[in-house]
Amino acid sequence: MDLLTPWLFALALAGCVVMLGIGVTVLVHQPIADRLPESARRWRRGSDTRRPPLTTLLDQLGTLLGPSAASALGPARLERIDGLLDSAGRPGGLTAEGFAGRKATFALVLTVAGLVFAATDRVWLAVVLPLAGWYLPDIDLKGKAKDRQDEITRSLPDFLDVLSVTVSAGLDFRAALGRVSDSFQGPLSDEVRIALQQMALGESRRKALTELRRRNRSDSLSEFITALQQAEDLGAPLTGALRDIAADVRRSYAQEARRAAAKVEPRLSVITTLTLIPASMIVIGVGFWVTNEIDLGGMLGG
Repeated sequence: MDLLTPWLFALALAGCVVMLGIGVTVLVHQPIADRLPESARRWRRGSDTRRPPLTTLLDQLGTLLGPSAASALGPARLERIDGLLDSAGRPGGLTAEGFAGRKATFALVLTVAGLVFAATDRVWLAVVLPLAGWYLPDIDLKGKAKDRQDEITRSLPDFLDVLSVTVSAGLDFRAALGRVSDSFQGPLSDEVRIALQQMALGESRRKALTELRRRNRSDSLSEFITALQQAEDLGAPLTGALRDIAADVRRSYAQEARRAAAKVEPRLSVITTLTLIPASMIVIGVGFWVTNEIDLGGMLGG
């Protein structure tokens, strides 16, 4: 290991120099705005771009590495990432290629950090840190997507109740959707507003709602859109259909909550058992030793 230490230091130093050179090149000669599409540049001009220099450097490095990382992932993996980004609400305006660049950036940075630690006899970190940099963004994205879809599922019944009342008051369905989405806050309202914008740009209501279902993985939302389209096809009154759909969605959510609680109970039992049994054995053993004045030193040969 002593023979390897100078080489590891040299590799770590070379990695730092390479990253510094890439960062300076990106910041000075290749501004990120020049590589963004026009729509993204307009969005950036309308937002606050004053961020810490390190964050800017990492983002631009990710943009630089994005095409190569996306090619390495392949079309099928990129399609799955794109679906997860839709479910997570496109955090930070990320695209699949941008997310691939972020994975590559974290892996590169933590690879250099792993080489630095390996030079201090912690060689295992040279393997663990690059893997963590590559896979942790996936875990984080899946968590964000799940939390967002759970929030959509929780807020859907109340949203539908208010929507049915609004429609019964005389507003047409599209205007009612706009009114209710403006009065609610959260990811469901954001998704409905996107669908309304698509309708305003000329898409049919069926296609906009189908896209809404595609972007989200909430079973309750999918059931609502399917039932709504079936009610339209059958010519059923919209007010009654919305009320029935809201009741069905609320019932489905309650059943899902009961199933989740049923899955948690065995886990709690295992955790409780693993926690209490060792503690109980220690208490019993100490009590037995105290009451009988056992010479543990003699028993253990001390």
